Amino acid sequence: MNTAETIIWSAAAGSIGLVVLLGAADAFISRSRASVQSLVYLTACWLFFTLLSGLPAAMLPSPDVSWLHTAQVLIGPLCGGLGTYGAGQWLSAARRDRLTDLSFRSVSTLCLAGGPLCLLLAPGWQLPASAALAVLALSVTLWLAVRTAQQGDRLAWGLAAGCLLTLPLQLGLYWLVLNTSRPSVLLQSGMALLACSAPR
Repeated sequence: MNTAETIIWSAAAGSIGLVVLLGAADAFISRSRASVQSLVYLTACWLFFTLLSGLPAAMLPSPDVSWLHTAQVLIGPLCGGLGTYGAGQWLSAARRDRLTDLSFRSVSTLCLAGGPLCLLLAPGWQLPASAALAVLALSVTLWLAVRTAQQGDRLAWGLAAGCLLTLPLQLGLYWLVLNTSRPSVLLQSGMALLACSAPR
């Protein structure tokens, strides 16, 4: 990662970190269960972005430490599990219909349980398996959001739009971490901008 790339990703991580700080302030002031859950998810999203963008490897004195790879493997499924759980709550899946509720619960459980299990695979398969779980969670959330919107819940279109914005960012970040060569600075700038604008 060169200087320009470090500046781009650091600025994006800082902007997402500001959202996390606002979430922390809201949780401290309101002390509600929803605000605490939101803070946990926002923090996980910030970690997901930071770990996969390549910033730790560029800024740490010893980027090849084992914990970094372990954290990269675990953070995607963790975000997927938390995200599907939160989406299910937001869409009132338990009161809507059995398919929606079962789908959210199944994917959330699969991600939260599957993340640690990825570490049992061969080293070369750990991160791809983790990526598959994370992409699956977001794709299922997108499908269920569109399905719910078609059933008459107009607010679900906002969730669907957020998933559509987040999916290319998610794929791009996994592309960065799974490949030794990085794309152009212009393309990375677009990804970082998408990260800053994607709903959380």
